[in-house]
Amino acid sequence: MPMPITNGLSPRDAQRQIEALVDGKTGGADQEQIVSILEGLDDRQRGEALRLLDGGGDRITIEEMLSDLDGDRKTRALTAIGAAQPFMRSAGTIVVSDGDDTMWPKGDNNADTRYRGARALYRALDVGKNGDDSTGDVHLVTARDGIFVQAGHAEDRSGVDVASARYGKTFSSLLGVFGLFEAQVKEKVSDIETMLDRNPSRNAILMGDTMQADPEVFRRILRNHDDRVELVLVHEVNGRACPADLAADARVVPFTTYEDLARKLNARGVISDQQLQDVVDDV
Repeated sequence: MPMPITNGLSPRDAQRQIEALVDGKTGGADQEQIVSILEGLDDRQRGEALRLLDGGGDRITIEEMLSDLDGDRKTRALTAIGAAQPFMRSAGTIVVSDGDDTMWPKGDNNADTRYRGARALYRALDVGKNGDDSTGDVHLVTARDGIFVQAGHAEDRSGVDVASARYGKTFSSLLGVFGLFEAQVKEKVSDIETMLDRNPSRNAILMGDTMQADPEVFRRILRNHDDRVELVLVHEVNGRACPADLAADARVVPFTTYEDLARKLNARGVISDQQLQDVVDDV
């Protein structure tokens, strides 16, 4: 049954509705709703919604959406996309984050105080210091295989609005196969590079932790994509400090709790005083 159309959709809400309609068999009523959603936005909002649709780490893109449309509906969608084209490369940042030990504690220890405030902190980075950027630019990149950790799971665990997720390839690779570390590093680097490619008008804020492959991943991304990285935020967990060579880079911000991170980002002018207070209140 088609979802009801709501006037005044935000770009993020429009993206969510389109993805839900495309993800499955798209009949005539669903096709009409997709086009109606596009036509119901002004050109700027539509451009942002389409940017978000193409900027995620999953398979649903503008091309995938168009492949589900027939005849006149595809023609109308192409017209709407053409009018929005000038607004599809807005400036700003994307946040590309690890999950376990970074966004939430590994295992079921949801009481771990190091992660309190994560929801408000990611929200601040998503909307920007002035609060005027679209939501929907937080993306999960994880070595997990997508069976036990998914975008919806990430939202349940952390409260963070995770727009998309890219996973490790196989569960068996996590069981100690020879060369696992290098394989994980290469895969995670490739996934982050995919996110950079899908968001050509935006630089990245990278987030990870000190427990596994993230430090080496960050070294390689900083070396190979120096012009695309604004910040690297490294969660120091289980007493493991950020490697000295990374910490020496001015863009790298080690932190132990999300309140600690919020205070450091506020001092740098990355988040506002109110956003800092939101994190403190969330803690």
